[in-house]
Amino acid sequence: MPLLDALPPTLILDRVRQRHEEVNRLVDTGYPLSEIARRLNLARKTARPLAATATPTSTP
Repeated sequence: MPLLDALPPTLILDRVRQRHEEVNRLVDTGYPLSEIARRLNLARKTARPLAATATPTSTP
């Protein structure tokens, strides 16, 4: 069972899941990381780990 599924829902966890889904959707579409960060108003250093993981709690 993934770690996030074991935790009670919170606004922070919801935001992490949503950002992870948005980043990976754009990665799958073929956008470069810098464009993804710009579109989602994130730092590249924030977008990079989200793009490098299969799930919000897995490590690259």
